Amino acid sequence: MKKKIKTFITTLIITLLFTTGIGSAYASSFSQSTLDGVVYIITAIPNYVEENKVFYAAGTGFFVGKTGENPQYILTNCHVIEDFLVSGGGAGPGKLEIAYDKDTYEEAYVVTYNKEKDIAVLKLSKPTKNRSALKLKTVDETAVGTPVFAVGYPYTSDGTINAVNYYGKNDATVTAGTISRMILESGTGTQLLQMDVNINSGNSGGPLVDPKGDVLGIDSYGSSLDDDMNYAVSIEEAIPLLKNNNIPYEIAKDFNFNKLLIPVIAAVIILFGIIILIIALSRGKKKKMYQPAPNIPVLGQQVFETNQQVPVRQPAVAILRLMSSQHLGKSVTVTSQPVYIGRDPSVCRIVYKEGTPGVSSKHCQIYYDDRNQVFILTDLKSTYGTFLAGGKKLDPNVPYPLKVKDSFYLGEKDNLIYVDME
Repeated sequence: MKKKIKTFITTLIITLLFTTGIGSAYASSFSQSTLDGVVYIITAIPNYVEENKVFYAAGTGFFVGKTGENPQYILTNCHVIEDFLVSGGGAGPGKLEIAYDKDTYEEAYVVTYNKEKDIAVLKLSKPTKNRSALKLKTVDETAVGTPVFAVGYPYTSDGTINAVNYYGKNDATVTAGTISRMILESGTGTQLLQMDVNINSGNSGGPLVDPKGDVLGIDSYGSSLDDDMNYAVSIEEAIPLLKNNNIPYEIAKDFNFNKLLIPVIAAVIILFGIIILIIALSRGKKKKMYQPAPNIPVLGQQVFETNQQVPVRQPAVAILRLMSSQHLGKSVTVTSQPVYIGRDPSVCRIVYKEGTPGVSSKHCQIYYDDRNQVFILTDLKSTYGTFLAGGKKLDPNVPYPLKVKDSFYLGEKDNLIYVDME
């Protein structure tokens, strides 16, 4: 009897370890069916610098729709089609196409877009059988720490190796990583997923998927300062755009293998305990009564009993204080997301009036590095330059750290900005 019980317990433990191993392996694998929903996007507009030549730009998109139906609509980033929109969109000389492979192209049309959220929806003239729709998955804080995959057509891979690229679904790259946190972009309120998945020029607009191939976000951009700081626009931002335009889509059912495993583990533990109890009783041994531990004073109990209050310290917030005559000391909050400064209100969060001396359309950018507790300032090839308070001119596209209470100005000293914490 004793030998049979030991054999039974050993079998349970081995089965449990094997089952857990299957769950872990399943959770980290990439679903190849994702490639059936990804497509290469090409924009072509006249080259206004060189006559009779065409300027091409490219990116990635993915189809949305209902399971079993040929899809017609494509989700991507707004900045992927930005050149097409600037050239006049459908009413201009530009052209928007998608490529299924080297010989199969099809014209696409813009349905709607949101520059602030960096989302665009494209449409084909009729549903296609060349690709299938991907399912969307709602995102919350439980997504942090989960494995994800970015799928797309980055320029970097083909620029490093002289690759033969036919723009088919098997030419797309798959990059693995983990979601590190969820953040709201200051100014726009856009929900972003920060991750260590590398995002390059070209694969932006592609899907960020979980191991089952369900879309959690739209790959957007990566930091030039830290390879582990890459961002995707949460799919939660795209769903309202789809609803408002009556575009079909499907939400994936949330089946979590590991969640199912938890009650199984609990049942095995309970069964194991019952078996141990039966063995103990069969031997006629008396079970030793459990003695409760003595009361141990809880840390901070004395403060409670004497009604003393411990002050709660609020975390400091990084800010920019704008000292120009047109901003009059206005404060702007800064986070880890770059804040663009200049005259163009479509891309800049801190905007100077048109014609402001010394300020370019997209002059410079700044963000706060919480890890090193410094502000990072970068001049974006401005016409008149970005200067530190002492007069030093920054090199274009070279990040420069600023400490709290430092200051800088755009072109002329009247456009002075202080960095501070409050």
